[in-house]
Amino acid sequence: MPRLVQNVPLVYKLLSCWDSKKQCFLIKDQNLQFTADEVAMILGLPNRGNNFEIGGARITGKSANDIRKEVISLDESTAMPDVLKKFIIFLLSNLFFPLHNYRTPASVISVARNVEKFLSYNWPDSIREFLVADFNAVAKKMKKGQPLGYLNGFVHIIVIWFLEHYALHEPLNSKARPRFLRWGSDVVYNDADASSLFDGLEVSHLLTSFDAITTEERDLLANPPKKTPQTSPDKVPNKEIILHTPNEHLPTPPTSPTPQSPLRQNTPPPSPVRPPPSPISPGGPSTQTPPMSHAQQQHTPPPEGQQDYRVDYVQKLLDQNRFLKSRLITLETTMSLNERRMEALEHYVFEQREMNKRLEAMEMFLSANFPSFNSSTAADHVQSSSRTMSNEMKKAECAEVIAEHMFEDTQAIKDFVVKPDTSSSGIAKRVRRRADRKAKEVKTPYTKGQHKKKVLKKVASRPSPVKFELTNALIEVESQKSPAPRPAPTRIEYPGRQMISDDMRMFIDACLEKYTDMSDTIYTAENIQIFRSQIDELLTDQYLDDNHIDAFASLLVEKNKLRPGLYQPFIYVSSLHWASTKYDMESKQYVSHINKDAVNASNFLLLPVNDSEHWTLLVAYLKKATWYFFDSLPNPMHRAVLPLVIDHLHDETQGCFQSDIRSWKVLEAEGVPTQTNGFDCGMFVCKYMENVIQPNAVKWDLLKNLQAEMPKFRAELAFMLLCSTLKR
Repeated sequence: MPRLVQNVPLVYKLLSCWDSKKQCFLIKDQNLQFTADEVAMILGLPNRGNNFEIGGARITGKSANDIRKEVISLDESTAMPDVLKKFIIFLLSNLFFPLHNYRTPASVISVARNVEKFLSYNWPDSIREFLVADFNAVAKKMKKGQPLGYLNGFVHIIVIWFLEHYALHEPLNSKARPRFLRWGSDVVYNDADASSLFDGLEVSHLLTSFDAITTEERDLLANPPKKTPQTSPDKVPNKEIILHTPNEHLPTPPTSPTPQSPLRQNTPPPSPVRPPPSPISPGGPSTQTPPMSHAQQQHTPPPEGQQDYRVDYVQKLLDQNRFLKSRLITLETTMSLNERRMEALEHYVFEQREMNKRLEAMEMFLSANFPSFNSSTAADHVQSSSRTMSNEMKKAECAEVIAEHMFEDTQAIKDFVVKPDTSSSGIAKRVRRRADRKAKEVKTPYTKGQHKKKVLKKVASRPSPVKFELTNALIEVESQKSPAPRPAPTRIEYPGRQMISDDMRMFIDACLEKYTDMSDTIYTAENIQIFRSQIDELLTDQYLDDNHIDAFASLLVEKNKLRPGLYQPFIYVSSLHWASTKYDMESKQYVSHINKDAVNASNFLLLPVNDSEHWTLLVAYLKKATWYFFDSLPNPMHRAVLPLVIDHLHDETQGCFQSDIRSWKVLEAEGVPTQTNGFDCGMFVCKYMENVIQPNAVKWDLLKNLQAEMPKFRAELAFMLLCSTLKR
């Protein structure tokens, strides 16, 4: 299976040509339809059956990344029904219907529970409708000049759809089917290439429909052609590929309206086709029909078969009735708010279920060992609590009061009852994990400050239970539970494997075989710890967290120690300085190394920023008193957080800079390489930092192909982190 590239600049360039009213792409005055039949040929799935409704509940307890890890961890011992269910969940959550919040739709789980109904759904049409809804939203934002944000759905289809309609690109394997197998990862566009492609695009370069449609592909269409019996098989050639006529190339714009599905024009219809009726005119009645009133002309829907004009008809009604149009906008806004509330409510319900499981287990334990315990006793103690107390606090207080009442002369229950851990995701989870680190002083030539170090509790053997002697019973409670082992794969087929030297590859393989637990510590540097699980994330093209970014900056300091003068002097500020403000944590410790002497002796201040699950870099050119913003996925929305970041840094470093850093100009770095996928932003930030602090001026023009080398950079960074294990 080829490695599909998102081609973000090309996708947004295509969406700028999307016509929301006609539901097609308008390129060089040509209407190119985006139909479910074309999606069916790209995926190799039939365009038949009931559509799959994703619904309003957009999240469950698992993220898309967690589901992908579960699929990777499957082995030969896994039962085939479980393999099938996990693969279906992965297919629907990571490919067909991925969401910008990386959560899994609840409806996906229902499909996995009824595997036999998988083929009863019309997946091509469902994916098309899901994408078209986002196309319309992006087109609406483009007209208003609003930030575009991220797209939901199988966005790779848009690139393959364009390549199939563009005659100048040659596929790697023209006979491969389904059609996404025809194209590889060699077609990559940046902003400049995408703009020049559309500027030089001609009508003759476009195809009205897919080329070289096979007989197997025709069976996937919504209305497959009827198979005629062959009277003389010896005289009929067996053609695997059916080529279209030369009329597919458009030397001049067509005069007749484009049919709704261009793929079906080569198939003889089962019955004579009637010409489409003329659109309804609200101005007056037709001469061939009885006169109608003005209200009937306005509100009479178009007759059956007039599908192409319903959108225009509804738009005319909305233009005539401003109140109805404003009411529709209000309903759309309310629906969006209700959808967000539904997501929050569903997440809350999931947490409550986990909490109830723990409480039920504890209640069963108390009921089995203490006959005097019952649920009414718990209710009596809870009634005296505050009315504003949450349900979780009431349940926790209930359990603690009961336990302390029964264990009056012994240890309180809070010493051995494990409190439920609320689930979190994204940078919030990483910040909470860092809250458990011990304070430690860090002193390097460019960084100095108090940080927290994560403490891992690993027990080699299961501890002996502690016995409590009571009046009428003897129970055993474990004093400490050893964490369950998290086995790690001993070999990983990562993308950068063939891009590094043999020595580096052999060393990485040896380390993966040696450290077989996800919690094994690989790299430690002052306040930073990298575990085996984070090495796997680095190698397998996953999202980088603050540990990876901080570790890369620490390696820059170590390299400069070995080769003085390799980099210009700089000050590094961890991304947790800004992130800690969101989660009520102490943030001044991350800038305690900044003072007047450090600022005067440095040329740059590097500050990675993580906002909305996207990494960007803010660099202060201290000698120029100017900020430069580096964004690998250019979007005006990403700059909205910069004033808050700078204000927070100013409040905690007052008197360290010669002038007010809030008054410095904020310029966007131009000509820097950009990414073409949705997961390499963290690695781009690392390479931005490394190039900015070079002693000579950076020539960004020579680094345009930085995206193609990202798998190599990831493998090299993993190699450098694993080298630290040799010092032990």
